[in-house]
Amino acid sequence: MKQEVDTDISSLLGKLQRIDAPPFLLTRIKEKIKTEPEIKVGMGWVLAGGMSLIMMLIMNVAIINRDSVKHPKTQNLIESMNLAPENTLYQ
Repeated sequence: MKQEVDTDISSLLGKLQRIDAPPFLLTRIKEKIKTEPEIKVGMGWVLAGGMSLIMMLIMNVAIINRDSVKHPKTQNLIESMNLAPENTLYQ
């Protein structure tokens, strides 16, 4: 079954012929690109996008700095569970 499909595809591909592009096709495409109107973004949208990126950056820095500070709650938890901060087990 698979060999039949392979031979069918091979025979179909063998029947394909090369065709030439219409004359001046490239110049027509270039002309359409030139005549397309440019899409301009308003200054308000640019400012809104910039401000949102700056706010996101500030929030990320604030979160990273807040999490990097050691909380005294962690020390209280260690003391309440009687965990030793050193390796006194091996001394």
